[in-house]
Amino acid sequence: MARFFFDLTDNGTPYPDTEGTELASLDAAEDEAARALFEIVKDQVPGGTFR
Repeated sequence: MARFFFDLTDNGTPYPDTEGTELASLDAAEDEAARALFEIVKDQVPGGTFR
């Protein structure tokens, strides 16, 4: 298992991931990043749904 770090930046403010997440592979890390991104943006879309 490898530890992956998902640092974020919001409007120029960095939010470093100081703990990281242990995942089995790069594919698993990409899946986790996609899930996290969905959770972040779902509340930003008017009406809370994608069209």
